[in-house]
Amino acid sequence: PTSELLPHLRIHDARIRTNQHGDRAILHTHSTNLIALTYALPLTTHDLTRLLWEMHTECIIVFPMGCAFLDWRLPGSEEQARATGKVFEKRTLAVWERHGAVAIGPDFKTAFGLIETAEKAAEIYLRAAALGPISQRLNTAQLTALAEKFGVEPDPKILGGTG
Repeated sequence: PTSELLPHLRIHDARIRTNQHGDRAILHTHSTNLIALTYALPLTTHDLTRLLWEMHTECIIVFPMGCAFLDWRLPGSEEQARATGKVFEKRTLAVWERHGAVAIGPDFKTAFGLIETAEKAAEIYLRAAALGPISQRLNTAQLTALAEKFGVEPDPKILGGTG
């Protein structure tokens, strides 16, 4: 068992309480590039999601409700568990500051795909930023077109630019 067993149980509880019973597989990993972002940038759920969406076209399709960002909490603590359970009432992907990522899906392949897609976008950002200021990103019109094309409904607060 993981030391983060309590947050995992809280995630399952959140999905049951919000009548999302189909998501049964939770994956937690120490994703290098996502962790690096939490050291390099001041982040919020809004800022992290926009960064990931803008860096890789797959992101808005794979996690249209965004990627939750949770400030650092002691791993496995009740505080971490409560905060994690709360964000998984709405989202299927989260990044724990300076720790890693956690995702839920109907199976491990889906949960892995969420983290892998976010991790790839974080890697793209870090590589591009190493070359200098990033001058090219997907804009709101392009993100909206992607969402429409693939039939997903992104979090309107994040897509619309309000935090």
